Amino acid sequence: MLQHIEFLNILDYIGTFAFAISGVRLAARKNFDLFGAFVVGFVTAVGGGTLRDLLLDVKPFWMMQPSYALITFLALIVVIIFKRWIVRLEYTFFIFDAIGLGLFTVVGVEKSLMAGNPMWVNVIMGCITGAAGGIFRCIVPAANAEEAREVNGMKVFGADTLEEAFAAMSSPENFTEAAAHFSGTKQISDKNAVETNGILFPRITDGYEFGDIRGQRQLIRGLQIAAAGGHNVVAIGSPGCGKTMAMQKFPALLPILTPEEAQPVTRIMSLAGLLHPAQPLVRTPPFRMPHQTASIEGMCGGGINCRPGEISLAHNGVLFLDEAAEFKTSVLQMLRVPLETGRITLARAGRSTQFPARFQLLMAANPCPCGNFGSDTKMCLCSSRAIEMYWKKFSAPLLDRIDIRISVKNESDGTEASSAQEPPLTTELLRIGI
Repeated sequence: MLQHIEFLNILDYIGTFAFAISGVRLAARKNFDLFGAFVVGFVTAVGGGTLRDLLLDVKPFWMMQPSYALITFLALIVVIIFKRWIVRLEYTFFIFDAIGLGLFTVVGVEKSLMAGNPMWVNVIMGCITGAAGGIFRCIVPAANAEEAREVNGMKVFGADTLEEAFAAMSSPENFTEAAAHFSGTKQISDKNAVETNGILFPRITDGYEFGDIRGQRQLIRGLQIAAAGGHNVVAIGSPGCGKTMAMQKFPALLPILTPEEAQPVTRIMSLAGLLHPAQPLVRTPPFRMPHQTASIEGMCGGGINCRPGEISLAHNGVLFLDEAAEFKTSVLQMLRVPLETGRITLARAGRSTQFPARFQLLMAANPCPCGNFGSDTKMCLCSSRAIEMYWKKFSAPLLDRIDIRISVKNESDGTEASSAQEPPLTTELLRIGI
């Protein structure tokens, strides 16, 4: 390891020397004096390394400042001695810059790998694309090796350093694939999954037990039907009736993803930088719950790098809009096309990107701005005009795509006292009927 670090330092010195010669040569062509040429060469050499190390978050370049001042001085002497050739040749500037940049890049990547710094967030995307093109061997950072092996047929070597990566290419036996791959629609055995009637579900954890809900059997039954048939749901009720709590437990009714469903979800999560190293393949259906202030770009995607939005992050899962009427009208209307086609196409500055967006939509809303419209025990203070404008956000084409609409009464009103006395509908019992 010590010899390896010394070799990296030598490459770093050579790259700095090349950058220093390039800077001094440029200053000489501009008729700078010796001191000015030295300053320009020093700034050129140290500036490039500093920027590299700041970007890669490794040992700061400035820690070796005296050594690089000496290198710059040597470069100044070289330029003075060989001034006739170095200054007059037109392409030496680019040659020395290329040498310096190449060595700086190699050293920077190697130092970053040795420090365990940033992992690639789109490894599985590259592996899937490579497999589609007939490439079934790849070298990735060691921390991403298990993620890459989830691609069927891909043989992977996880490297911590460039030296290990170079050595791995000498023997095909160094590349290994997952111990067992799956095919077709076969479900994957998982320690975090339980089987109910031959279907694998996630284990029931805190916060996902429907038995904790008092009453609301009609709402729970509606969610069970929605989970079984993949229907979109809107629940309308006054504040405190339990509609949000019930819908937040909805993921417990969804089976774990099949291999075919899990790969695009994992690919999207990896692209968005949300993939956890300990979870190389996303097994549970996504459940996205954006805030009411979400913008169109945040929902459908976009930005400088055209990243996926909430509807794509909810692909093969659920998009839950709590207090749906508080979202911008443009955001709600934007959902119409993805709900119909299962994908979204983003056109940005001459570039078109398509993301999958086949999700199940759940919405919870109050019956009016104050939330008391239709209540037997509370008075609604909203005007008819206010209620009309409130519901105008939900256009007919959007509501046409919602199969199940549930009116939820507040149990505290006493309107469903009989249902509250019945045995609770537990998550395990609901899974049996799916």
